[in-house]
Amino acid sequence: ADPSGRAPPPSWCLLLAGWDGQRLPIAVVPLSQPSDGSGALLVHGSQVRPRFAAPLGQAQSVLSIHLSSHGLPRLWALLTGGALASWSLAPPRPFAFPALRPRWPAPPAGPKGG
Repeated sequence: ADPSGRAPPPSWCLLLAGWDGQRLPIAVVPLSQPSDGSGALLVHGSQVRPRFAAPLGQAQSVLSIHLSSHGLPRLWALLTGGALASWSLAPPRPFAFPALRPRWPAPPAGPKGG
């Protein structure tokens, strides 16, 4: 803690995303690195609670989610119907990018049998 009694800001954080049936809540968990370099630890007293939620707008279901931390942090969600949604998680506020509708390849034809 510094002279003001506040803990120093964490050097790392863990981003967690989930799907609650309507939104994609995002939790930010502060981590600290011990002075011996042995790995990341949860900051004492930290709690895992969603800080914000990425809205989906229309009633859609999420098939898969991915958090990317390369460059600016981004959340990706594959939705029913094949749409691919993404949100920037960079400060000062997260924002949604327009949904993409990729042309997915057709699954390979399986053996015919009866």
